[in-house]
Amino acid sequence: QAQRRNLEGVVTVSFVILADGRIRNVRIDKGSGHGSLDQAAIETLKRLAVFKPIPHEIGKTRWPLRVPIRFALK
Repeated sequence: QAQRRNLEGVVTVSFVILADGRIRNVRIDKGSGHGSLDQAAIETLKRLAVFKPIPHEIGKTRWPLRVPIRFALK
């Protein structure tokens, strides 16, 4: 839908990776100005669902991240 409407933008999302790699607390930090792009960013992280576990040597049980996702038409 966004592609048909020629929408582009950057969505900044925040989330937490737990020790076992599961993703939690996904939220929009800064929206793109287009609700469909913002929703697509959230859905992308939900589909990803899990990262590799956090290495024990790092000494973290949670790893909060803030990541920009750029939607660009080519």
